[in-house]
Amino acid sequence: MEYDIKDDTLIFLNHTTGKPFCDVALRKAFNYYCKKANVPKIRMYDLRHTYAATMMSEGKEAYLFSKRMGHKNINTTINVYGHLSNKVRKVGVIL
Repeated sequence: MEYDIKDDTLIFLNHTTGKPFCDVALRKAFNYYCKKANVPKIRMYDLRHTYAATMMSEGKEAYLFSKRMGHKNINTTINVYGHLSNKVRKVGVIL
């Protein structure tokens, strides 16, 4: 199988094989480095939630990070993460 990988493709690429890492390998590596850094065990998905919460707490407009999160529509971002900030929820309603 050949992959169409560009500079802006958002995947974790195994440069040795030229193929994307599978989710199991990513989770194993993530958990290994969390343990090594003495970081409390969290899910990789929690990083996504933390990213959205951080952007909102810094006053970033939801439309700016909605695309980065892969949401096709800003309403998805607001529906999933809007509870984190009333300000962002109001912006989403106006849009």
